[in-house]
Amino acid sequence: MAENLPGAHKYLFIGAPHTSYWDFPIGLLMGKALGLKFKFLMAEKFFHKPFNLGWGGWWLRKNGGIAVDRSRPNGLVDQVVAEFDAHDELVIALSPDGTTNKTDHWRSGFYYIALKANVPIALGFLDYGRKIAGIGKTIHPIGNIETDMNVIRDFYADKRGKHPERESDIRIKQERLLQAAVVFPRLDGEA
Repeated sequence: MAENLPGAHKYLFIGAPHTSYWDFPIGLLMGKALGLKFKFLMAEKFFHKPFNLGWGGWWLRKNGGIAVDRSRPNGLVDQVVAEFDAHDELVIALSPDGTTNKTDHWRSGFYYIALKANVPIALGFLDYGRKIAGIGKTIHPIGNIETDMNVIRDFYADKRGKHPERESDIRIKQERLLQAAVVFPRLDGEA
């Protein structure tokens, strides 16, 4: 689906649903087939033994890998925004699930990176159910979490991962917190 490539020189490429370690090599091959040159965020553990099969992480870095220390999430958004600010052309790919296991929300960093860097989000997918992959659409987040996430949810609604039972709920934590907020009446009777 190369016809949906974003026209922008800088954008964030997200890939979902992410339910298998096979998503990574297939995603790399898809990117190469579409002629995309991108960097990707990946958990730091994959840059070290035993996960990298003794490659020392050099292959991942050579092919655009940026190690992410998930135990220290603070500052990652600003770090990636600074990367966008420092380049005239840059595509950064990541999986907003942050894991191949089912979770009740996506990590919100992708959303805030796009907002702060003022870059669009390209919605990439691997749909194992239909055996297709590509970029479906590009959105420009407006800062309204509910509106933006509804567009993203609608897009991914019919996409199936390799292990559908592992698909994470497509919402970010801030949405959950907003939905759980209860408005209490003022005690003094004023509206």
